[in-house]
Amino acid sequence: MPLRSLVIIIVLLASKLPQVQAQQLPQPVAAPDSAADGVAATQHFGFGKAEIMGPDGKAHTAYIPLSTVGFSPLLPFYRHEEEVGRFMHDPLNISVDKVQSIKVNELYLEHMVVKGKRLHVLATRVAEGPVELFNYTQTKQIPLSGPQTGRIDYLVYPKRHWYLRRQGELVEVSRRDFTTQLSAYFQDDPQAVAALASKQVAYRDLLGLVMQYNARHPAAGPPSPAR
Repeated sequence: MPLRSLVIIIVLLASKLPQVQAQQLPQPVAAPDSAADGVAATQHFGFGKAEIMGPDGKAHTAYIPLSTVGFSPLLPFYRHEEEVGRFMHDPLNISVDKVQSIKVNELYLEHMVVKGKRLHVLATRVAEGPVELFNYTQTKQIPLSGPQTGRIDYLVYPKRHWYLRRQGELVEVSRRDFTTQLSAYFQDDPQAVAALASKQVAYRDLLGLVMQYNARHPAAGPPSPAR
């Protein structure tokens, strides 16, 4: 075979390789309106030494994932630092119902209890001040196509859950009644109410709203909104 013909064949085969490779690898696809949440939902930065408080008030030490998205229904952990990252040594798991709060590095997580009901969620505190904000991000992978096509795509769907606390009272933020609920909650702040009324703030933007509110109200928290 002439050398020129051989080169042309090799080039043609090489141009098809990425297509073959793409068919063999699962491709996660982020939900369009939740792309930013999708990134946050998969962020874990190693393990850290944690002080874990149980519902009975007893403190325990363990090494847990450094996560800003919380945990449910299980909390993975290692008992000893030398176990972290050891080959073929998976972490243990404990039900989040056996954990009341966690302090690890700069993070603080707490079991969400609303009106006396435990929600089986360890949420991470993402804002401090007169109003505290906690976040738990639930993720779900939905297959888009079956293996018969030679390719499996997944829609990665993250679902945020926000919790607010002021003067010791914890409330879960409703997606359905977001504007109405928060307009009442922040009724002492005209700027926050105006931003909500004009649809400048969506559910996923709550962190920014709380941080701005706390910056304008650095003193003790205002009275709870009327019910």
